[in-house]
Amino acid sequence: MNTKTRICAWLIALSGMVYAGGEQYTPQLGSKERKAICDGARPFVFQNYIFSKKLPQPLLFQIHRIRVSGNYCSFEAVPVFKNGTAMDTDYVMDIVFNFCLKKSGGTWRVIYDLSSTDVPSDAELKRMWNDFPKDFPHRLIPEFWRNHFDRVK
Repeated sequence: MNTKTRICAWLIALSGMVYAGGEQYTPQLGSKERKAICDGARPFVFQNYIFSKKLPQPLLFQIHRIRVSGNYCSFEAVPVFKNGTAMDTDYVMDIVFNFCLKKSGGTWRVIYDLSSTDVPSDAELKRMWNDFPKDFPHRLIPEFWRNHFDRVK
C-alpha cells in the first residue's frame, strides 16, 4: 500500500470515529426537536414528581441546559406553568430536573434521572454510576455529575 493510499485510509477511519462520537448541540428555542425532548420528559415528571392529578395550567419547562448528541440528550430544567410562573410545592417537588434521555423510534424518553435535592454520598454515587446507562455519552453528562462519577468510578 503506497503512502497516499495509507493516508486516505487513515482519514476515512478517523472521519468515522469523529462521526461516531457525534457532535453536541443545543436545539433551537421553539424547534420541533426541543419540543419533542420536553414532551419526552413531561410524562416522567408527572409520574415521579407531580403531587396533584390536576394542574391549574399545563406543565412547561424553563430549560437551564439542553445538549444533544445523536440519540442522546442531557436535560436540566425547572417546572413552570404555561404563563411562566413557577410551580409551587403544592404541585411539584422543589427540585431542578436533571434527566438523561434517549430517542428511540422517533420518541424521546427519560432513561436516567440525576435529579437530586442533595449531593449523594460516595456509596450512593457508586450505586448510581453502576446503574447509569453505559451507552449514554460521557461528555453529555453535566459537569457536576461527571466530576462526581469520575471520582468514584
